[in-house]
Amino acid sequence: MQVIYSRNLFLIFIMMVGSMVAQAQFVNLEDTWKEFLANAKTSNILDLQEPNKREQPKDYLKYCLMHMNTNFCAGNLKEAQLMINRIEDMDVALQDQIPNFKEKKEDLKTKLGAAKKAHKVWERFQGGENISLEELDEHKGASKVCEKGTLAKYTYMELRAHYCNGDLEKSQGLFNNRLLKLINNTSLKVTDVDGLETEVEMTKNLFGGLPKLEKAWKKYLDTDKSEGYKDDLPLIECNAIPSIKICILRAAEDVCLYGPQMYKKIQNLQKKNTRSLPSDVKDRLDWLKGELDKSNVELADLEESWTLFKSKHTANEWPELPAVDTVLGDQVKLVDFYCDKIAQTKSWVIKGSLDACAEGQGYLDKIDALKKEHNLEYDKDLACQVLRFRGKVYQCRYWELVLQARKETHEERERFGPESSKIMYGDLNSDKLPCETTVEYEPLGYIGVKYVITAYLCQRINLAKMGDPEYYKKIATWVGTQVLDRYCEKDMRCKEDFFIYLEGHTDGHRFDGRKYDNVIGIPAGTPYTHFVDGDTLKKTVEEEITDRLSGNMDLGLARAWSVKQQLDFMKVPITIGAYEHPEKEKGGEFRRIEIQLNITNLLLDFYEKRLKELVKESGIGDRPPKC
Repeated sequence: MQVIYSRNLFLIFIMMVGSMVAQAQFVNLEDTWKEFLANAKTSNILDLQEPNKREQPKDYLKYCLMHMNTNFCAGNLKEAQLMINRIEDMDVALQDQIPNFKEKKEDLKTKLGAAKKAHKVWERFQGGENISLEELDEHKGASKVCEKGTLAKYTYMELRAHYCNGDLEKSQGLFNNRLLKLINNTSLKVTDVDGLETEVEMTKNLFGGLPKLEKAWKKYLDTDKSEGYKDDLPLIECNAIPSIKICILRAAEDVCLYGPQMYKKIQNLQKKNTRSLPSDVKDRLDWLKGELDKSNVELADLEESWTLFKSKHTANEWPELPAVDTVLGDQVKLVDFYCDKIAQTKSWVIKGSLDACAEGQGYLDKIDALKKEHNLEYDKDLACQVLRFRGKVYQCRYWELVLQARKETHEERERFGPESSKIMYGDLNSDKLPCETTVEYEPLGYIGVKYVITAYLCQRINLAKMGDPEYYKKIATWVGTQVLDRYCEKDMRCKEDFFIYLEGHTDGHRFDGRKYDNVIGIPAGTPYTHFVDGDTLKKTVEEEITDRLSGNMDLGLARAWSVKQQLDFMKVPITIGAYEHPEKEKGGEFRRIEIQLNITNLLLDFYEKRLKELVKESGIGDRPPKC
């Protein structure tokens, strides 16, 4: 009896312990699940026992998902996929009963898929294929996974793409600040990723050697002398510019000894190089080619230069002063002397055309003397190029006369402009006028004149009248008799593009608005310029301004519009503007109307007549014909 009783107690004890263990396991799983939802990277399932699939299906699903994440972050993609497969085999309805489960599962599936795709791209990369930034951007999700191997692959392909694009600073930054830190500061080993160890070692050597190469290259550019370059750098074919620089440095040390071999190597490098050569590298490569070509017939170089010259210089007319062609000057390959006289002529045409105004006449004289001395006959092509060159030289001499005519026209304008403005000042000011009117002259372009007539409003003036009509008739009479009649020929071309701009100024006193007896009548849609708070704004009148003004801007426009009505009889285009002075600018000097007379072509006839005289006096003759 005692034995049976003891045995029952033992069984009860065992059952209680089992229940307590199961309860503890449940609590531990729930705590881990909550931690997992909060931060998937920190979940730890090492101490968790796998729940029974049948008896605890929900816990089993949680366990599988956390197990999948842990394996994925540890780089065990196959085990991670196995856990996903287990989950997918379960009833979907169970997943819906677990809060946030499906969202978490889909997120991890997406990241797992991104890692697998990135691995396939890495395999192509390891096979020698260049992966562009555009393609990597399609797999951007791989850069956000917890699996360090995927991060390392993506980062390395990204830094390589930047290197291929020529962004060495970005590439080296990714290598030092992301990839090496990932390798050195985490559990990832460089050997964990197939091919990564070789790539990292190569990239270290590359970035470690670039500063020394750039120092040698800069010294070469500064001194035009090379001491060669003994070291080799790893070659990345998509951006072979560092290797090309090494070849040039070696060739420049002794062109005869190393030049042909290095130039051939550069040609091979350029076949797979996807980057455009920087100007300094291209210039030195051109120099190397030129040095190697010296052993060839110099006429071959000349013919290449001649073809290039003709492709750049095809125009028959030069509306302005021919510019110095520094670009072509760097590209052509010429020598000072050619035995062949036609070749000599071609070289002089090219050299003279590079700076036709400074050196063109000297080369043209040489061409004419050589032709006469040797009784040369040009083919159609050369005859045309010589004729075009002659046209350039003519244009240079012609423009010297243009500049002289402009100078004399400006001198005449500076004599006449201030003098005529003084006359107008005297006519517009009298004892009958309570306020002063000023007249200022300004040059306008090469042949134009601008007069700014400023009528100060020192007293209150009725906007509807805005001055005596005789006042404006004086302005029109003065423009006609004292300005236009003095410089215009019968066809009155000088009046073309003559326009008036009227600007009504209001001072810093605030104008709250007012209704007037007479209609002001500024139509809707009228364009005007508005100056306020330092800004210049182009606007149009939104609604017709009739007999009421609402503020300083309306007042300024009304002042300008009233004067426009007085000057419309002149039959020239008139525009208006309103200028609001800031609050600190108060008083009569800021209440004014500016009448700007812009006579754009006033001295056109004077200028053209003087230029014609200068051309005749110079003896340059007629412009050469076209070909």
